[in-house]
Amino acid sequence: MFRLFLLTAILAYVFSVVLTSECDDHEEYSNCTNSGCYPRNCSQLGYPVPCNDPKPEDCIEGYICESGYLRADNGTCIPVNQCPSCNGDPNAESGCGTFCETCETLKTGPVACRRLCMVNGCQCRPGYIYDQNRMMCVLPEQCSPTCKGNEVYSDCVNGGFDARNCSQLGKPVPCVKMPPEACVRGCVCADSYLRAENGTCIPKKECPSCGDDPNAESGCGTFCETCANYNTGPVPCPKICKLNGCQCKNGYIYDQNRHMCVLPQDCTPTCKANEVYSDCVNGGCDARNCSQLGKPVPCVKMRPEACVKGCVCGDGYLRAENGTCIPKKECPPTCKANEVYSDCVNGGCDARNCSQLGKPVSCVKIRPEACVKGCVCGDGYLRADNGTCIPVKECRNYTYITISK
Repeated sequence: MFRLFLLTAILAYVFSVVLTSECDDHEEYSNCTNSGCYPRNCSQLGYPVPCNDPKPEDCIEGYICESGYLRADNGTCIPVNQCPSCNGDPNAESGCGTFCETCETLKTGPVACRRLCMVNGCQCRPGYIYDQNRMMCVLPEQCSPTCKGNEVYSDCVNGGFDARNCSQLGKPVPCVKMPPEACVRGCVCADSYLRAENGTCIPKKECPSCGDDPNAESGCGTFCETCANYNTGPVPCPKICKLNGCQCKNGYIYDQNRHMCVLPQDCTPTCKANEVYSDCVNGGCDARNCSQLGKPVPCVKMRPEACVKGCVCGDGYLRAENGTCIPKKECPPTCKANEVYSDCVNGGCDARNCSQLGKPVSCVKIRPEACVKGCVCGDGYLRADNGTCIPVKECRNYTYITISK
């Protein structure tokens, strides 16, 4: 038994010696190359490295770089400070990770630097300082601007598609694509902040208006609670929000006529079909009713305080006698003196003209869809040769006979 144990120990030692003798420069043998919490390669330098603690049976024997060295892309072990970059920054090297000398301290002078170092940290190479905006090491003359409160650094302040100022809130913002060489570096307001008129960055919700509406603020842009559905109970509201949208401030609802947020008691009337809201129904220069069609319409200019708010017919519509708004082309003709409107001027059983007096008059029955609307002479009148309607007694003294069919 003792001989077996001794033989095993000797073989293990010999194997270790043989294995170790195969190490390259700055390598060392490890019975568990896949364990630990530190970087093994230059590519891991400055990045978080997960801790791996495998079971003994899962360990992989092999060679790792000795302390102070990391494996380069060509497979050799090189000093840590000779790795081409740290955290992807070619101007950084392995170090404490505190970055005490920054672009900001370059202006203020030396600052106290804590001694506590980060695991797998980086530091700027000699001659470089840390730019907190760009999160990389730069030459002092390459420092970006120092951003103020609620600002962040941007590589392209003159490009993008989002609102930058309170004045743009709730309005279409053009998408500006800039080639990298045309970009201007600088500071912009951080996410959820916009630049106010005084130049500071304030929360979107604190902007004085949204879409030029002082009763609106930054929001989803769906305006689900409106004057039309107020007090009708909950209404379904889509979850999809608009880019750079607005919503009514607390206590306000959306007035679809005025396209703005108002207090519930300030809601305008709900307009009917083919109607639109007007801030001044008693002013204007256009015909509002079918009865005005073809006649001179006075231009009424009202002072704002004298205007009456309400609903008028939409563009291309006029109000009919029954109060509804109908297309202009459907308005009955405006009849002249001694004329009346008829839904079927091409049908009927009566004489229409003086020339028909004393002659048989056929009774013409027309299907409704074939009727022509227009004006005919009123009762007791007939159309003279000059087109006017005159009393029957002024026509030539003829009599006429009606023939029924």
